[in-house]
Amino acid sequence: MNPLNKLRVLALVTAVMSLGVALQHGPGLGLVVLFAAAASLAPSAHTQCLGANSFAAALVTDVARIRGITILQAKLAALSCFSTDFSCDPIAPKKTIQVPKATVGATGQTNPTNYETGDTTLTAIAVTPNELSVSFGITSAQLQQGFRIEQICDINLRVLANMIMDAATTPMTLANFPSPLIVTAANFGTDDLSILFGNAKNYTQKNLVLDGTYLGQFIPTDKFHYALGEDGAYGFDKMRMNNRWNGGVANLQGIVADPQAIGLGSGLPVIDDAVASMMLSCEVIIVPGIDLPVQFCVWGSLATRGVWASYSVMFGAAAGDTTAARLITSA
Repeated sequence: MNPLNKLRVLALVTAVMSLGVALQHGPGLGLVVLFAAAASLAPSAHTQCLGANSFAAALVTDVARIRGITILQAKLAALSCFSTDFSCDPIAPKKTIQVPKATVGATGQTNPTNYETGDTTLTAIAVTPNELSVSFGITSAQLQQGFRIEQICDINLRVLANMIMDAATTPMTLANFPSPLIVTAANFGTDDLSILFGNAKNYTQKNLVLDGTYLGQFIPTDKFHYALGEDGAYGFDKMRMNNRWNGGVANLQGIVADPQAIGLGSGLPVIDDAVASMMLSCEVIIVPGIDLPVQFCVWGSLATRGVWASYSVMFGAAAGDTTAARLITSA
């Protein structure tokens, strides 16, 4: 039962008991008690409106946060294989993010006499982010059923995840990384892993990202095999699954890469103060494992008088060290 209705029932029981006592002292006092009970049971539009809005905003935000962490952590795990500069700072569209890239280390010395010689050379991967956003309406009926809000959040988070992975794979072209390993999923095996390991032997980290049909070739058949996607498996520092390759070259199915091969940059969209003041809720969700910030906002629509919400992020990608990766394609 609604908590407000519970209070009204309690008030009714109390009023009936009081009425019996009051009638013993005369009908006038009994009428006063009766009118007081009726007033306590009358619905207050102001109270209901405030309660509904507070409940709706809190419920949507809590579900959105939990589902955002669950969905995006799984769908975007491959981003941890590349160089990142993810920030919670607001970023204007098209503002360049400089993702650091170390290119030259200091010169080593034998029997040094001066320990303050040499330095490290750092350059930057210039990344131009775009605002990626998905917005959706929530009806009053859906607000009353948490599982429906969860379904709405899940499907829209997958849309956002696809947009992010499309942007992340944009640099994965033959112009940046020529001579891909061409092999079909059915023929992909440990011999191909040996080739990719050899390609990556001098990388600072050997990270392998594969489509599920390729990674699935290594599903363990007993406890003595590597777990699927286990870090360190087959000599690779990281093995991650990604099933969204639309932004890259045709037939792209994977990549072995040093983190500095691709730079990823992100921040939060800028919201004008006048707009921010009209939001019911606006907060940042940090995706564990990759520390990607995603902005979630809830507001009431003046046009439809319904509730709307959005997931948004500023995100971009660019090629870095183009000698530090090899693509995997099916054709």
